[in-house]
Formats: sequence, C-alpha cells, structure tokens
Amino acid sequence: MSPGCFKDDRIVFWTWMFSTYFMEKWAPRQDDMLFYVRRKPAYVSADNSEGKKVEVEVYRRDSKKLPGLGDPDIDWEESVYLNLILQKLDYVVTCAVCTRSDAGDIHIHKKKCQEVFASPSKHAMDSKGEESKMSYPNIFFMIDNFEEVVTPNSI
Repeated sequence: MSPGCFKDDRIVFWTWMFSTYFMEKWAPRQDDMLFYVRRKPAYVSADNSEGKKVEVEVYRRDSKKLPGLGDPDIDWEESVYLNLILQKLDYVVTCAVCTRSDAGDIHIHKKKCQEVFASPSKHAMDSKGEESKMSYPNIFFMIDNFEEVVTPNSI
C-alpha cells in the first residue's frame, strides 16, 4: 500500500459526496451557489497552529471556473460540511415577550418566528453598509428586515 493511499481515498470519498449531494441539479430548494473550502500553505501563526490559510470560494453551480473535482487544494470534507450547513438545514429565529410567574412558570405573551439563512460571512451591525467580511469557520445568520421583526407591533 502506498503512503498516500489513505489520503487519496478520503479525497475520492468526499469529492463523491460533494458531487452527489450538491452539484446535482435535481435537488429541490437548493441554492445555485457552491462553497469550496480551499487550504493554502501559510506561515504558522498563534491563532492557526496548522500553518494553513483557509479561504472560502463561492461559485454558481453552472460556472466555468468551478474547481475540478478531486482538486487536492480543496478540503472536500469541510466543503461538504459547509454546504450542508448553508444549504440543507433550515433555521428559525424566535423573538418572544415573556414573563415569569412567582411559581417559576414562563408565560409567553407574544412571539414572532422567522426563517433565517446561514452565511460564512458577516455584516457590521453598526452601519448600513453592504460590505461583508468572511467569517468562516464561524457561521452567522442574517436578518435583513430586523426592524420589521422586532418592533413592538410585530411581536
């Protein structure tokens, strides 16, 4: 058995998973964006002991610039997990006005639930700018109409 055999098998397996579950057009409700986690050698720093710089690349599914399946610079396992988190799971944020009784029971007066979407990037909360900053591996959830969701009349 060659020394690189196990690593090659992992690339084949995770590439197959990525191709099967995210590149197929039959998937209902699937976004046309694909997220790739690329690892590039970098200097070792205090916050990244592995010495790898991680980048997330985003492409439309029908782009001619998609990385080739099996590209060894792509972390296929992390790419599968990231696309799973961003595309296959549903998230709901709930905002509620509650009181607690003397007995400790919680009484919900009003509540509002709204679907939110996961993102590997974030926007500054203190400004209305459109600029986003990559946050991966942290995932943020966007609420585009925050004022509408949490105003007293909506809850």
